[in-house]
Amino acid sequence: RTKSSGAVASRSESRGCKACTPPVCSPCTRSAGTVEWTPGGCVSYGVAMITRRRFALAVAASPLLPALARAQDAPEDRDPASEPAAGPIAIPDENRADRTDPPPRPPIGDAADRARTLFEAILRNEPARAADFFFPQAPFRVLKGIADPDRYWGVLFRHYERDIAALHEEVPAGAEFDRFEMTRRGGWVERRQEANALPYWASRHDWVYYRVNGRERRFEVRTLINWGPRWFITHLS
Repeated sequence: RTKSSGAVASRSESRGCKACTPPVCSPCTRSAGTVEWTPGGCVSYGVAMITRRRFALAVAASPLLPALARAQDAPEDRDPASEPAAGPIAIPDENRADRTDPPPRPPIGDAADRARTLFEAILRNEPARAADFFFPQAPFRVLKGIADPDRYWGVLFRHYERDIAALHEEVPAGAEFDRFEMTRRGGWVERRQEANALPYWASRHDWVYYRVNGRERRFEVRTLINWGPRWFITHLS
């Protein structure tokens, strides 16, 4: 290189730049085009090197482009038990927001059968078997009057899974389900009493009874609430 037209040539001029075949940079013709000598150095050499590097990066990245596109289109990780948001959900008569008096308390109904399934899930340590005994996510969105009901539902469901795992350690293998009893504890929960947008019945401190070698034992189901005529767990232990 030279600092000016009258200056002494630098070592690159005396030895030649890497882009030019002659020993001294001068106008020449290469496959990439005409090399121009300027006081700053060989323009075509710098452009050629940048172009080559960009081309090499493009070739190296090309096999990754389909995978990157698929990754951008892929959905985010979700809780396996979570439900996608849907359209408006029908509100049962028992949970109407405009109720001024509580409806009759729902009977135990199929909660007894689902309690048996819960017991089997505990014995096997398989929470997914008892997922339908937990309060469903879609009604939970309209039941709770909070900013992010889906997040809170996820927290409660993970607690439910952990409680099943803990009871698996407590209930001996070979235990047999006996019955499910709902107490009269709890009551009618009006709107806004428990950060709820809709009212519901709550049943608290209910019991699953089982037998081990003929002897009766039990564990508590802490809270169930109703959606329509059916009962669902919100807090197991």
